[in-house]
Amino acid sequence: MQIQNASPVTTIRAIPRRLLAMDDRLFVVMVAVLTIGLTGLPYVYGYLLTPRDLHFMGIVQNAPDSGEYFAWMRESMRGILISNTLTPEPNAPAFFNLVFWLLGRLALYTGMSLAQGYQILRVVSAGLFVIAAHYVCARVIADPLERRIAFLLAIFGSGFSLHITLIEKVIGEIDFPAQFFAEGTTLYSMMAFPLLMLGAGLFTFVFALALRAYLEHKLRYAFWAGVLAFLLGWSHGYDLILVYAVLGAFTLIVFLREGLAWHWLQSVALIVGMSVWAPLYMVFLTRTNATWREALAQFVNGSVFSPDPLRLVWLLGLPLIVALVTFDGFAPVRERDARDLFIKTWFGVNLFLIYLPVEYQIHFINGFQIPIAILATRGLFKHILPWCARIPRLANKQILLATLFVLLVAPTGLYFIGQRMLDLSRHYAPYFMHRDQVAALDWLNAHATPDTVVLSSFEVGHFIPGLTGARAFLAHWAMTLGFYEKRALVAQFFDATQSDEQRRATLRRFGVTYVYWSDTERALGVWNPDRAEFLERVWSAPRAAVYRVK
Repeated sequence: MQIQNASPVTTIRAIPRRLLAMDDRLFVVMVAVLTIGLTGLPYVYGYLLTPRDLHFMGIVQNAPDSGEYFAWMRESMRGILISNTLTPEPNAPAFFNLVFWLLGRLALYTGMSLAQGYQILRVVSAGLFVIAAHYVCARVIADPLERRIAFLLAIFGSGFSLHITLIEKVIGEIDFPAQFFAEGTTLYSMMAFPLLMLGAGLFTFVFALALRAYLEHKLRYAFWAGVLAFLLGWSHGYDLILVYAVLGAFTLIVFLREGLAWHWLQSVALIVGMSVWAPLYMVFLTRTNATWREALAQFVNGSVFSPDPLRLVWLLGLPLIVALVTFDGFAPVRERDARDLFIKTWFGVNLFLIYLPVEYQIHFINGFQIPIAILATRGLFKHILPWCARIPRLANKQILLATLFVLLVAPTGLYFIGQRMLDLSRHYAPYFMHRDQVAALDWLNAHATPDTVVLSSFEVGHFIPGLTGARAFLAHWAMTLGFYEKRALVAQFFDATQSDEQRRATLRRFGVTYVYWSDTERALGVWNPDRAEFLERVWSAPRAAVYRVK
């Protein structure tokens, strides 16, 4: 397969021997081990430095979604389709997620904990993304140094949020909040959002294989792209919107280049035909099933949307700035290299989808760092470094400048890791729970049935479905139906000013079986359930208790 011409900067050829001698596969393995190790440090800290009276829950951020994943793993132990157990309303099993079904089956057959399954997902998704990022860089960039700079930018690139934080420490709060989103910062996602990384790794491979199918006129690459798109659809389905949009836009580019390219149309048809079944099922599910329809509608409760363009530049930082400033367009389309056109198409479509009017628009920033990194590296080597070479003191410093560019964009991603370790040092809920609280969950795990409903605080509710198999009254901002109403009902339930009749009405209305009471619930109010004649204490410890509703 022919690859486009190398960078015109001739001085770049003076690459250190060690860098030239290092095999690409070894380089990728080294980066994968480094990133997995760095992003695993908060977990190591949590497990090794937990006080004796506390229990580390195995997550470092995003507790509601992590609890949701635990619930899906637990439900997948029972069958193929799962019920929404993060809400008290009864609902039949109807949802399927391939990743958590596999993890649930693995937990069922091996006896591993759900937190251990979560770590498997974290390591696998991080490794997959690293390999996918390098694979696509290798498909479109010939020069070894340029390829590795683009790869490192995709892995370590981040924005200016750390800079805002440092400025605020010096001059005080400014009217430009830092953008601390996992999307767009690879290390952040690797640390706390493994499902995002898994999706980004899969669709990156889909793009790379689809491009290869076009360049080599070989349908087998489209077939494997279709296989990965099929897996993507049943794991992180809305990423297929990006896949279909990029393939569709590139089809228009191909038409402008060469007319009807039947081999490419066959490839696109094969990829779409193999993967479309999962999104069709999700459309059917959310239109015919009231539980999942309302859960999807409640995604707006997250109140997390894509930042405005100015903050988007701040979020994605110097790589996006360089990619935009040095972007040289598509025309003349017939004379452009197809690889270059594909990356630009991915970049342009992705930038548009970030502002698609849907509740989950921010997730389209996920994986956007790859085309940004490639275009930024192109701009660096074709425009910025040749300009720097005209300055006498910088004439022979191209390698140093390229390395410095990577180092300039890495601090924010590393900051996220250090910041989480600092936060975890405070040992606060829901990432740490008192051992009495965990013992109460263990008791529920031994006595609850799939129809059991447990009322607790929001922080404890995250873990009730996954760790006990019961249904939670309040667990997730989207999956708990009528989230705001139930959050208010929980606050009222533990408030001493609430009447017992109102509490009884809440318990009857939602079929609550047990009330969980611990330090976390005491923080909501001073009401003591021991005084309630409609509750019977069935398990207790100094810091937690479980009450059965009579």
